Amino acid sequence: MNANSKITITPITDPMQLCCPHCGAVALVVGAHDSGKPDFGAALNPPPRYWIDGGENLDIGPELSPAQAAADGFYTTLHGGRCDACGEGYSVHAVKFFAAAASRFFIESYVMENVPMGVTHFQCAHEGETWLMTDYQTPEGPIVGHWFGPEPQADDADAEVRAARADLLRLWDDLPRSAAVEAA
Repeated sequence: MNANSKITITPITDPMQLCCPHCGAVALVVGAHDSGKPDFGAALNPPPRYWIDGGENLDIGPELSPAQAAADGFYTTLHGGRCDACGEGYSVHAVKFFAAAASRFFIESYVMENVPMGVTHFQCAHEGETWLMTDYQTPEGPIVGHWFGPEPQADDADAEVRAARADLLRLWDDLPRSAAVEAA
């Protein structure tokens, strides 16, 4: 993390709630080492399994300087989800950092979360905004993910992509790449 950064990292000890930007209902409950959707009871039959249900690559590589792009391996995404309480759509954008020399197997297995991993969750804060940071422990090295949102889904998909890119680029140099060293 940049020494001038104002980003603080706090381990999650009490559950963190990520809420629908439309109605305020809890979309995801995050504990220190786990997360899950709240139980809305029999109202939803069958209950949805995921808090985000789709995503796409959010390619910001061309907007990074060569030094920024080469410093870490990274994968940026824009996800969509739907509130179980009000039915409105929301978006979540994310970046995961990992070793730049990571193998294709590592990326497909661990970065894409296709195999189980140990996780520790943190809350990051910067100038009044907060987001979820996840430290994934894998046999081949750590992955640190930053999850921003949920935010209301934009009617204009291109505008939503531009806003997510701008948000990541604004914080890029200061986003923590390691939880163990930088946790407060």
